[in-house]
Amino acid sequence: MGVLYALGEGVPKDDVKAVRFHRLAAELGFAEAQYDLGVRCILGLGTPKDEKAGLEWYRKAAAQGWPEAIEALRQREVSARGK
Repeated sequence: MGVLYALGEGVPKDDVKAVRFHRLAAELGFAEAQYDLGVRCILGLGTPKDEKAGLEWYRKAAAQGWPEAIEALRQREVSARGK
């Protein structure tokens, strides 16, 4: 459901509702939802910006092998080393 609200497919686009549904699925352990919620937290889409929470959701998704989460964490690590 979160993806449908995020994209406005079949329902009006609503970032707040997207976060609500992503959070429900993320808390149930769905890696894709954990990653998507991480993105929304980091960017502040439908929720206040919270990089710490976003990274925690990335870590949870990465621990389950979600490739996008693994790559996002790798890119942040590389970026942090370059500073």
